[in-house]
Amino acid sequence: MPVTTSLYRFNQVPGWDCEQYQQARALFNHHVFSLHKTTPLNFCDYLPRVTPEINAILHNNCKYTGIPDFGTRVGVLYNANFIHQWFVTNIQGGQDICKMYIVSPDKLQRLEKMCNLALFYPEITDSLFPVLQNYSEELWAVRSKLENMLKYLEKAQETDWNSNIVVYQAHW
Repeated sequence: MPVTTSLYRFNQVPGWDCEQYQQARALFNHHVFSLHKTTPLNFCDYLPRVTPEINAILHNNCKYTGIPDFGTRVGVLYNANFIHQWFVTNIQGGQDICKMYIVSPDKLQRLEKMCNLALFYPEITDSLFPVLQNYSEELWAVRSKLENMLKYLEKAQETDWNSNIVVYQAHW
């Protein structure tokens, strides 16, 4: 089944786990989309009344960027099942569930090395990403997805790890 693979950068909220980030993101999106249906959007005048923590994050982002947001999508890949499977195995503990998972800088660097190896040595791509053995994907398509993933990994690693986290989520 095709999967959409997304990486996000979120402002850290002390004590929050991935479920709280996921709920906050969903609430934020819901408020923005409901408001947009009835009123022209003026983000700086509108801060959703979700929780004081989210309001603080949104207000802080608005002050510096002019656009309050809870997080930023660093990158998205479509139909990159082999990348998704790497996250399932190495981040999600083998459970293929469409939830958010925090990704450490070490894991991002490890995936970056694997993607670079696969680009430079295409003959070992199947052993680096074993799920590819189950798909008849053209080499050019795999290369394109690897190159895009490397761009997203580079962006994700520019994170200020003291105040931000990087999160992975798949969508079916």
